[in-house]
Amino acid sequence: MNIDVDKYLERIKFDGTKETSVENLEKICQCHAMNIPQDTLDFFGGKGKSQDMMDIYDNIVTKHRGGFCYELNGLLKHVLDLLGYDVEILEGSCLLVSKDEFNFPFDHLLLKVRSKN
Repeated sequence: MNIDVDKYLERIKFDGTKETSVENLEKICQCHAMNIPQDTLDFFGGKGKSQDMMDIYDNIVTKHRGGFCYELNGLLKHVLDLLGYDVEILEGSCLLVSKDEFNFPFDHLLLKVRSKN
């Protein structure tokens, strides 16, 4: 996998250093959330979703599209790994409650980042 970290950081408008620190992690996460939109249009447009990280990278970084949690947090995990952070994937499950509709399980991808120091 050949993810260009510099292009990703440019995509999210991150202007800090690549030093592994809590401050940079916080700024990267903020820039990621503020500059890459949640995008689920492909689900409703009949397009399938690729799980290949290079397809996800191309879609988000090169084509300036958004993604859903598995794409966004999956890409963020790979970038943080390349920057030297210790990242663990967590998967949470939620229950959407609505008085007008059936309740259904809903998955979400979460990341846990620890300092390597």
